[in-house]
Amino acid sequence: MRDKRMSFMPFLQKIMPQCREMMLQFRMVNKPHGNSWRDVHVIGDQAEYQPVKDDDDEMNVKDDDMAVMCQLSDRATLTENVDASLIRNTKHTVYFDLDFNGKADDLPVKLKVMQSMITKDIKFRTHVLAHRGITETSPGKKYSASPRLSASTSVDIPPHGVSAAADEVYTSKAK
Repeated sequence: MRDKRMSFMPFLQKIMPQCREMMLQFRMVNKPHGNSWRDVHVIGDQAEYQPVKDDDDEMNVKDDDMAVMCQLSDRATLTENVDASLIRNTKHTVYFDLDFNGKADDLPVKLKVMQSMITKDIKFRTHVLAHRGITETSPGKKYSASPRLSASTSVDIPPHGVSAAADEVYTSKAK
């Protein structure tokens, strides 16, 4: 096998589990020339995992064994060896268990991919939303980043040019 271009993208769960232990998915996918990482890393509408970076990291790989190392903040480095036969596949995922017990939700992570004399360093922050009470919304979708249920708040927004100050009451009705 000749060298091939691979896209690397780490993924984390959208919500911090109550046990404070998360699984990091490190996805390695063949990346044809000219393709975006979004074209090769399939992300479903209801996916439990989200990419942790805005862009992927790329590396030319050989038909040879590879080592992937992961370090969460100042914790011990975890290592997974990837057999050359798995690299021949179109895609492969390496999993790392990250323990956030006694740590903040937002921590630096260092990944290192090593094959022969080639090394690729990948760094990112976890940016976990779960315990910040943040809710993400996008058109047609709603994700709650908090594991706890919360009361809904309804707010009436007056039409442009109408004031809702000083005890004015306005109720809008959909037509």
